Amino acid sequence: MLQNLHVKNLALIDEIEVEFKDGLNILTGETGAGKSIILGSISLALGGRYTKDILRQGAEYGFVELTFLVENESQQKKLKKPTARKRFNITPTRIRVTRRQKKSSRKRPRRMMY
Repeated sequence: MLQNLHVKNLALIDEIEVEFKDGLNILTGETGAGKSIILGSISLALGGRYTKDILRQGAEYGFVELTFLVENESQQKKLKKPTARKRFNITPTRIRVTRRQKKSSRKRPRRMMY
């Protein structure tokens, strides 16, 4: 389950942290408040296309971090295996996915899972 979303320097968002709770989570707001940017940032963190114009004006980089809570016991057992822990550097109950993109970068964005 997605537990936390941290976004920095994307479009009109300076910095925001969103905590998700069990059950239904609803984002509401006026037109132009940034709801689509918040949802789109999840796509970016998971490998979606990053373009320079999505960065906040004047920012040097954009940053998105997702924290997933792993509640399923069989999934937790898989995450406890040494191969999974070495490959992703994760805890048995949480997976953190981070993506940071510099404004001037020509290379693919750096994605980290820990």
